[in-house]
Amino acid sequence: MFTRICVLSLVLLLVDSVAAFDTLELEIEGLKRTARVYPGKEADKKPVPLVFVFHGRGDNLQNFTRAVHLDKDWPEATIVYPRGLKREDEASQARPVMYLFGKNEPKQYQEMWSETAIALVNLNHGGPQQEWTPNYMEFPAGQGGAQTIINLYRAGHIWPFNGNRNIIRFFKEHRIKPETP
Repeated sequence: MFTRICVLSLVLLLVDSVAAFDTLELEIEGLKRTARVYPGKEADKKPVPLVFVFHGRGDNLQNFTRAVHLDKDWPEATIVYPRGLKREDEASQARPVMYLFGKNEPKQYQEMWSETAIALVNLNHGGPQQEWTPNYMEFPAGQGGAQTIINLYRAGHIWPFNGNRNIIRFFKEHRIKPETP
């Protein structure tokens, strides 16, 4: 009897800790796309931040959602975790970006992080490196560019400590102002 109660309690705790999400399924140019959407807690009453969280190569949206859980740390925002696609084209427009990467990632990814970081800074016409917050490097926007934040944290394929707090700060600093009629 005691075992059943413990198991039932564990199941109830697990069910209670799972946030409600919607699965969005679209077909875009013949490709089936899916995303997990966690609506902001007041999204049906007022405008809330909309944040797309993209996972890296080799991961999937289920694993990434569990690892990041930005939807739990920022329940006011609507968080979308799309299933990624391999892209061959390159971005051509400067946009504010935050790039997080673990120093102890599997070997096949270690060379890519530096190439990606350099490409992002170049695309955004990054200025001289300065500290944004401890362990986060900022490359301020140069002429016609945008801010680039890079965090190379001391871990492997896990989410960085305080990663969500800094992502929330970054998005709040780059909030798009609503157009006035």
